[in-house]
Amino acid sequence: MTNSKKLVKRICLYLSIFFGLVLIDLISKELTYGIDVVFIDGFLNFKSVMNDGAAFSMQINIYVLITISTVATLGLLAVVFFVPEDKKLLCFIIILVAAGAGGNLVDRVVFHAVRDFIDCSAWFANFNVADCYVVVGAIMLVIDVLFIDKDLLEDKKKEPQTINVPNSNFTIDNVKTVKDTNVENENHTETDNKDNE
Repeated sequence: MTNSKKLVKRICLYLSIFFGLVLIDLISKELTYGIDVVFIDGFLNFKSVMNDGAAFSMQINIYVLITISTVATLGLLAVVFFVPEDKKLLCFIIILVAAGAGGNLVDRVVFHAVRDFIDCSAWFANFNVADCYVVVGAIMLVIDVLFIDKDLLEDKKKEPQTINVPNSNFTIDNVKTVKDTNVENENHTETDNKDNE
């Protein structure tokens, strides 16, 4: 398979996951719009509210939020294509967060507010599926970096230092080897002298 075909296949896969996640978020908002249902009394309710602020009801100008959300969504979708293809979990995490930003972006453009409906006593504000994408993605990113793809934080091994010598190319490791060899030769010489005596 040529590189161009691989790229097209990768773009289709990533965008399919992205739009699928955004669609799930929008459907959940539509199905819960205007409802007030108690699932676990005193802990978990579905209560539809319109949030004209940022995530978890933080107040920021709507046009600023639309701009930030657009840049974040498009930026993340662009970044994912620079991630090595074998880092599948990291790619999914980036798409998940992008879908969270994209889902709420649609609401902000259409309603100038975000439809929140999950009311949990363990959290200080109502939230929605898109917010869950962002939070879960952030948690997964920390786990991925610290426990799975540890090499993301590790520096590449340093190349051996090179000493410039005319018509030659010695490294520090080579110098150490030569030094150790000379010491061994001296020890053998001393031993032979003692035996001759």
